[in-house]
Amino acid sequence: MAISKFKLIGVVGVLTALSILSWRYSQTVQKLEAAQALVVEQQTKSKQLVDVNQSMQSTITRLEQASRQERLAAEHNERQRQQWQQRALKAQR
Repeated sequence: MAISKFKLIGVVGVLTALSILSWRYSQTVQKLEAAQALVVEQQTKSKQLVDVNQSMQSTITRLEQASRQERLAAEHNERQRQQWQQRALKAQR
């Protein structure tokens, strides 16, 4: 009878330990799933920021090209104005 009490206590102890381990495993899985959800969220935000950055870089490039074209046109117009001014001065003499 004493042996069966020890066996019963042992079985109860093993079941208790398994229950604790199972509960801790469940908690760990929940934490890992939450962490994985945060990683996915951060990856999504990161991708959105990369997309916005690429769009802004494209816009900056287009604006720089337009600015260069306008500057070249303004320089050309200024040369034309100076030539016309010189011709007008020569015509007056």
